[in-house]
This record gives sequence, structure tokens and C-alpha cells, in this order.
Amino acid sequence: MTYQPATPAPRTSATKIILIIVAIVVAIMLLCGGVLAAILVPSLSRARAAAQEARLGANARQIVTAVVMYAAGSNDEAPPHLAATITMGALDPEALRDKRFNRPAMAMPPAGADWRSIRADVDAHSDFVYLGEGLKLNKLSSPQDCPVVYAKDPLSKGEILTGFADGHVEKLPPARFRAAFADLNSERASQKLPPLPAP
Repeated sequence: MTYQPATPAPRTSATKIILIIVAIVVAIMLLCGGVLAAILVPSLSRARAAAQEARLGANARQIVTAVVMYAAGSNDEAPPHLAATITMGALDPEALRDKRFNRPAMAMPPAGADWRSIRADVDAHSDFVYLGEGLKLNKLSSPQDCPVVYAKDPLSKGEILTGFADGHVEKLPPARFRAAFADLNSERASQKLPPLPAP
């Protein structure tokens, strides 16, 4: 008996049908994966934006609370800058910075650091603009309309996250923010303080 190498069996129509079915299943999986991704990506993007807004809102509330705490111990006068709230221990520097931005980290102030170096660090790395310099909080006619801090970067719908002297935080459309800023300058004028330049 002589050895004969095995010859491949001719492809039958059943094999061809199986290959076609496998190709169709792979194509359907790829198509469904693309459709699923197209459905999920906008939802995930909205959820991420909402989480970032919530984090910024919490940070703004911490800043406003620190300003009110500082004023309570300083004859109702708002701090001259946010660094003053850090040096008195009312504000954690992390509240001034949103982690979604690639900015250098601001560590806790080193022991013995003076307010000038802390203020320079706050001004360079903060995501917020402080507006309360020199204000007497107890002399405000309407603290609920007087902004003391706002986020530098607008939110997803162009709104501006703003913290007010009464402690609340709101997302304001640009026109309403300009009106609140005008109210702030009116309050500053009534307290004989110079007006702040419009942002």
C-alpha cells in the first residue's frame, strides 16, 4: 500500500453558506457597534459636561462661603483677594481650580508663605475671578443680586457660573451676567469704591 497525500475536500455549498453567514454576522456586529457608539457618545458627553458643571458649582459655593466667613471675622468686609481666605484657613486652594483644565497644580501654601506669594499663585491658577474686593457685605442693599465671584470659562451653553454675596450660585446667561455686574458696580459706587472693569 502506497501513501497518498490527503487532498482537500472540495468546498461544498454548505461551507460557502457558513462563510457567508459568518461574514454577514461580522458585518452586522460592526454596523451595530457603530450605531451604538453614535447613540452613546452624545449621552456620555452631556453627562461629562453636567459633572464638570456640578464640580465648578461646588467650588464656587466653597469660595462664596469662604468670603462670607472671612467677612464675619473682619467687620463684614469682604477679603481683599481670595488668597486672604486661604491664609486664614477658610478656603482650600483646590476649590479654586477645576481638574478638567491642564493647569499647574497649586499645592497647599508652604509654612511661612506670605499672602503675596499665595495671591500670585491664586491669580495664576484659579478658574475663578474674584469681585468682592473692599465690599462691606452688611451694607449691600441686595446681596442676592451682587456677584462676588464668577468662573473664567463659560459653561457648555455659554452661561456664566456666578457666586453671589448672599451665598447662592447661579448659571447666568451673558445678558443677565452683565446686569448683575452693573448691580455690583452700583453697590461699589454706594460704598465709595471704584468700579470694576467689565469682563
